[in-house]
Amino acid sequence: MNVPESQVSTVDRDFAVAWYQSWIDAWNSHEPDRVKAIVTDDFVLDSPTTRHTGWEVRGQQAASDYVRYVITAYPDLIWEVTAPPMFRDDIPRAAFSWRGTGHFSGRLDPPGIPGTGRPEHMTDNVRAGFGVYPDAAMRKRMADSIEL
Repeated sequence: MNVPESQVSTVDRDFAVAWYQSWIDAWNSHEPDRVKAIVTDDFVLDSPTTRHTGWEVRGQQAASDYVRYVITAYPDLIWEVTAPPMFRDDIPRAAFSWRGTGHFSGRLDPPGIPGTGRPEHMTDNVRAGFGVYPDAAMRKRMADSIEL
């Protein structure tokens, strides 16, 4: 999307840092509806999960639903900021470094995969974000192979 030059400005750095801390706090509260207070109707979340699944997370309700989806699968998930923010002055852009830790002990639904709570599976899941997601038949075989 090309933004007309008259609309290009720099990022308000204090606002960006405060907003991002609010985003982290909302996630860490494990109350998905808290994100609704800090996003707008035109908010768009783009992540490896949304790109690989084709899930369009746009607006307040979709953001809340996405947080709920993730924390249902990783109920002890905690995010932390790991480095100072990075800003660009020629375009309105900010980037933040973060780390999430938790155990896949809930349920990833869809596609209906129960968690194992084993930390090494989180590493495997993150690596899976860099390839093709399993098709429906493979996901069913994966889910069926887990003993409850």
